[in-house]
Order: sequence, then C-alpha cells, then structure tokens
Amino acid sequence: MVPEMFKSPSQVFSSQQQAAIDAQLAAERTAEEEFREDLEALINSHSRENGSNSPDWLLAEYLVGCLEVFDKAVRNRDQQYGIEGIPTNPRISTDEEE
Repeated sequence: MVPEMFKSPSQVFSSQQQAAIDAQLAAERTAEEEFREDLEALINSHSRENGSNSPDWLLAEYLVGCLEVFDKAVRNRDQQYGIEGIPTNPRISTDEEE
C-alpha cells in the first residue's frame, strides 16, 4: 500500500474533488499575480529580456518592485505636503505606517 503523501492527486481525490480544488485555486489567484504574469508575458513577447540576458520573471519582479517603491514615494510626498483625497493603492504603506 502506498502512503497518502506519495500518491498523485488523481489517486487521492475523485475527479469532482480535484475539479473543486482546481476551481478554488484559480479563484484565489490575485490581481497582483495576474499582473506579474501579464508583465512577464509582455516582456517575453517583445524579447526585452535579451538585453540583460535575464529571465522574464526576474525582470517582471524587478519592475513590480519599482512600481511599489514609486507608489510608496508618492504617498509619502502627499503626506508630507498634506495632500488628501487622491486615490492611491491602499496596499502600499507610508514610512510612518510601518
């Protein structure tokens, strides 16, 4: 008898159960993940990774990081000058919130 941990998903779950699990995983895919994947595909479709000989995913991660830092800088600037009411990305915190 094969222990559960060594069985493939098709040996452990029925096809209905596996379909429900797959649907749940797809629903949990975040907008952030979708953006990264889209950016990675865009980089690849234009062969922009060739200049640095870097993997598409690495460049996508770098660019997402740049956007996050820029968002944070804008929020810090707005806070410094008392600017309120401008929509910003709520998941990016200011330095004082950290």
